[in-house]
Amino acid sequence: MIKPNKSKLSVTKQCELLEISRSAYYYNSLPEDEEELKIKRMIDRIFIEHPFKGSHRIVDDLKAAGVEIGRDKVRCIMRKMSIEAIYPKKRLNTKNKAHRTYPYLLGCMEITTVDQVWVNDISYIPLRYGKSYLTAVMDWYSRYVLSHGSYQWIWILVFV
Repeated sequence: MIKPNKSKLSVTKQCELLEISRSAYYYNSLPEDEEELKIKRMIDRIFIEHPFKGSHRIVDDLKAAGVEIGRDKVRCIMRKMSIEAIYPKKRLNTKNKAHRTYPYLLGCMEITTVDQVWVNDISYIPLRYGKSYLTAVMDWYSRYVLSHGSYQWIWILVFV
């Protein structure tokens, strides 16, 4: 924003151009309360150690640590911090209509000997500082692993 006395545009016109309300222009945010920052740090520490805990269980942990706080306040803080418990969501197994369905080509084939059919599988393994992919080639009849490999990517955090 340009200072009102140094511009030909009024504050009202500048706010319209930026698509913000005039009250937002005059608003000065207050610094966060030290007690709320302490609670945010505690919630963050609990969430990092146990990302599956929701607001109910975080409240229990905070009360065990001697902090008297309600669930609504914890939920509000978690929403501000953009964190939510990791848990299975509803209807995870529903099929996406846009994705193509491939036919199972071995349905009518009888697999009776070793080395008749090989399969390949890839698994994604999340790690603390990166991710890893594990691939394997197996014999379908004997379930023997013929070959395997691991490919790892490490995220490097750089603080400037």
